Amino acid sequence: MRCSRSVVILLLATLTGCQGWRVQTMPPAEYIRTAKPDRVQLIRTDNTKAELWSPQLVGDSLRGLPTEKAIRPLTIPMEEVDKVAIRKFSLGKTALLVLSVGAGLFLYDQLMALNSNGQGF
Repeated sequence: MRCSRSVVILLLATLTGCQGWRVQTMPPAEYIRTAKPDRVQLIRTDNTKAELWSPQLVGDSLRGLPTEKAIRPLTIPMEEVDKVAIRKFSLGKTALLVLSVGAGLFLYDQLMALNSNGQGF
C-alpha cells in the first residue's frame, strides 16, 4: 500500500479528536467544588442538557459561561441539576475512527491499483 506523509499526519490527528461525555458518580455540587473542571455538561432533572464553561458554585446555584467566549454568565439552581458530565478521551471511538480511515484508504489504494493496471470498470 502506498502511503503519503499527509495520510500519516491525518491518522495521527484523529488520535486526539475522539472524546465523549462521561457522567461523574460524585454528587454534582461536590464534584464542581473538588475537581474545579474547566467545562461541564449538566444533565437536569427534566433530562435537558446545558454546557457550562468555568463553572462555579454560588450559593445554591451553579454559574458559568454557556460558551467558551461568552460574556454573560448562565445561572442554574442546583436543585435542577441531576448529574454532571465531563469530556474525556475515548479509546474505543478513536480506534473505530482510525480503523475506518485505514480501511477506506486501503480500499481506495486497491481500486487505484486495479484502475492503473487497465482492469478498471
